[in-house]
Amino acid sequence: MDNVKGSERLLFDSGLQPNTEHRYRVCAFFITEDGDVECSEWTAGRTGPPEQPRQPNRPPRPRIVEEHAGETWIGIKWEAGHNYDSYFINVAGPFGTARGPRELRTIKHDDDGTWGYQRVDGLLPGRAYDFAVQGCRPTFLGIGDDQCFDWSTKVSFPTQAYPLHSGPHTCAPPFVWREAFDGDTVCVEVSRRTQVAADNAQAQARRAYTCTPPNCTFTGPDTCKVPYVWREARPSDHVCVPVRERSQVASENGLARERLADPP
Repeated sequence: MDNVKGSERLLFDSGLQPNTEHRYRVCAFFITEDGDVECSEWTAGRTGPPEQPRQPNRPPRPRIVEEHAGETWIGIKWEAGHNYDSYFINVAGPFGTARGPRELRTIKHDDDGTWGYQRVDGLLPGRAYDFAVQGCRPTFLGIGDDQCFDWSTKVSFPTQAYPLHSGPHTCAPPFVWREAFDGDTVCVEVSRRTQVAADNAQAQARRAYTCTPPNCTFTGPDTCKVPYVWREARPSDHVCVPVRERSQVASENGLARERLADPP
């Protein structure tokens, strides 16, 4: 890998023996008079078991050939070499919360054909997800569940990392600034910043008012409609939100320090 620039690179090492441990380390060669070299610690990885021989006359397994990724989604394309009636896609990785466990989710893809494309949303930025595809076709006379065949080889793809803010309040990945108000640098998950922005957009509609036709006036400078309450991301934050949202914001304020990239 000559003349590699940037802070991160992926290397795929193919042609290895199955079920075998291999050791790796990465060395950086600096263009100096002394030809300085710095190397990482050794790390180990093991290849998977050999594939079982396929039964004769079984249709070919799908093969994932392409991927596209954003910060919260990944799309995969596969080719099957066989006209399947439908497909299943397995996705394994973290969902919902940044510190949550890895989950396995299965998606039904009803379009038939010899290839397909599926986009999976609701993922976390800067995280890796495993994908596998299985082709299915109807049983004889269409009785009972479809007959499904061999899964594709599992392939791992990462989402794009969410751009990080710089400065003393830089968040640890994958957290981002909440931005409930100008200067709000409390670190939260991406989905939470989206929710906070949606609450800000509803602020005016959630204020209480009275009407004497043809005029309507607000009952108070910051009075909320029932059952909304002040959010209080800071004492002067009077955006009206559901009670559970105020509790969530208070919890995030309590976790602010430990979610920083470099806590003071």
